[in-house]
This record gives sequence, C-alpha cells and structure tokens, in this order.
Amino acid sequence: MKYEELKELLKRIEFNKTEPEILAKLVESAQIKGEKAQRELRNLRGLTGKIVDVLWSKDFFFINNKINETEVEKYAVGIDGSFQLVGGIGGKWYLFLSVTRILFKNGLESEPEVEVFWADIDEIDEQDTPSIRLAAEEKMLTAESKAILNWGSKDIKSVVFIDGPIIDPPFSFRNDEDYINYRCEAFRVCLKNSIVIGCVKRVRDRFFVNHIINKFNVKEAECFPTDQHLMLLLFTKLRQNISLGSLYTNWIDLSELNTKPYKEYKENDVYVVSFFYERDIRSKVLRIDVPFTFPPSENVDLVNSTISKVINILDYWTYPGQDPLPVLLAHEKCNIRKGAAEVLYEEILTKSRSVDPFDQLVASRMR
Repeated sequence: MKYEELKELLKRIEFNKTEPEILAKLVESAQIKGEKAQRELRNLRGLTGKIVDVLWSKDFFFINNKINETEVEKYAVGIDGSFQLVGGIGGKWYLFLSVTRILFKNGLESEPEVEVFWADIDEIDEQDTPSIRLAAEEKMLTAESKAILNWGSKDIKSVVFIDGPIIDPPFSFRNDEDYINYRCEAFRVCLKNSIVIGCVKRVRDRFFVNHIINKFNVKEAECFPTDQHLMLLLFTKLRQNISLGSLYTNWIDLSELNTKPYKEYKENDVYVVSFFYERDIRSKVLRIDVPFTFPPSENVDLVNSTISKVINILDYWTYPGQDPLPVLLAHEKCNIRKGAAEVLYEEILTKSRSVDPFDQLVASRMR
C-alpha cells in the first residue's frame, strides 16, 4: 500500500473502533454542521460576484500570461524547518528538529542539492516552559533564521524561498524580543544580495478583508472569516473567465499595521508587503510575503518592479498544481514524520536502560 492509502485505512479503522452510540450522535451533529456550512458557502458565493466586479474595476487583480525570463533569478534556494514533540512523561519532552536547504544553481535545468542545515534532538522541561508547542516552534524558527542568515552571509545573488510567512510567528509571545531581532538581522543580511519570498499556505488573518472594506468600501467582504476564504472564492470566480496565466492581487503594506509583532519588525528595518497569487486553477491560492529594508511608501516604483520580478520568478519555479518547487522540495526533505520521531524516542528509552530491574521497570512505564 502507498502511504496515503495506509493513512486512509487507519482513519477508517479508528472510525470503526469508536463506540456506536458516540458515532451516531457525532454523525448526526456532522450532518447539521454540514448543512450550516453549505448555507454559509451559498451566501458567500452570492457576494463574490459583486466583490470581484468592484475590485476588477479598481485594478486590484492582475494577470501574467507570459514569463519574462530576463526577470527570473535562476539561482534558487528553498528553506524549511520541521519538528515533532514526543514524550511528556513527568513533564520531560524531546524535540526532534530539522532545517533543510534546497539549492538550484542554474534554474530548472540543474539538479537540486540538498543541505541538511540542522538536525538535532533537544530536551524541553514543561516546568520551565508551560507552552511546549510554542517553545518548540520558536526553536525551529530560530534554526530556520540561522539558515537564512548563514545563506545571506555567503553573498550569493539568488532568490530565497521560505515555506511560511516572513513575520513568523505572526503573534507576540513572551521574551520574543531577542528572537525578532535575530530573525530581522537574518533578513537584512540576506536581502543585500537576494530576493526573499515567503510562501504562506494557511492564512488565518484578515488583512485583505479589512483593506478591501476600508479602501474600496466593499462592506460585503466583512462576511468572510479570513483572507483565505475571501481569496479562494474571488480567484475561483475569476477563473471562470480567465483560464490561462497566473493571477495575483495588488500588494498591501503589512508594515503599516501598528500592532505586535509587525511594529517590532519595522523598528528593525524589515518591512513586509503581501499579495495573493495563483499559478493556475489547479494550484493553491498562496499569500506571498516579500520583505524590504526600506519603507515601501518611500519607493513605490522599486517595490512594484520587485513584485514584477517576484511574479515571474513564481511562474518560472512553479509547476501547474504544485507549490513553488524549492518550497515543495525543502518541505519534503526536512519533514520529520511522527512515526520516525516515535521510533527514535523508543531508541532513547532503550539506550537509557540499565541492567538494574528497577531502572528497566521505570523505562518500560515511560512508554
């Protein structure tokens, strides 16, 4: 069986092992929730046409029908990190962490080179760090920032793809000042010779919803829960008449947000603009983040010309129906699967055993 088939089989097995009485009530609830979701989608679909018409008339959407290869950077780097948390017995967790870089030195004609920049196991004590998952994510993002800084220090002209937003995590957490300063330094160094592109697949923000309401007075956008909901419907509506070329929106300046952590990045001379992009109708709608070391409002022409390059770079490096290739490969190569982390955790416990019966009993009960 293939991996995806095994996952599907496991889901069915776990479904069938659930108590019938519980399943009956959950299925009934799922049907009610499904009917509600259908009504909500129908309502949003009805608003989509009006929103598209207004935004199209305001030149909010653009089409790129042909790749301009003179604007394409052929030296590409993909950077992504991954982690798994295993353990938790007595508050002691093991963090399995990796960061990988993928290098294409001469466009799509070159063989990708895989660099495992970071691979390690860290220990986290829950008594010192109550929010275990946030601490793990911070460690991963710090390692990812090191990979960005290290690449920037090589002074190689390139395009650097990051799997995720530039401002990551997009919320404040305790003692985040040092982390933000370090991540901003990484971007400033990298931007001396490279264009940096953050590819965001899961969007939970409402930056574009608010922008469309406030700038274009489109009150109907308020009904959409997130930017991702809004853009998915808008792009799908546009694709009914536009089958060829890539679609993208106008950019907005996230640095204008006077909230944490966006304000802290601006204070560190890292300014981020964002737009939504779709390679073709089979591809995901991505939010694209592009950082600059100057306020975008001070040089709009340079920002526009850079975004034009970014669109051609995205079109060149993205196969139909997929994410940009450097992002796709970096994600696959760095990914630590949960099963692998659990096997390694078993190895830790095995190595921790001694001949003493008491120690063996304790180790067996920590599984």
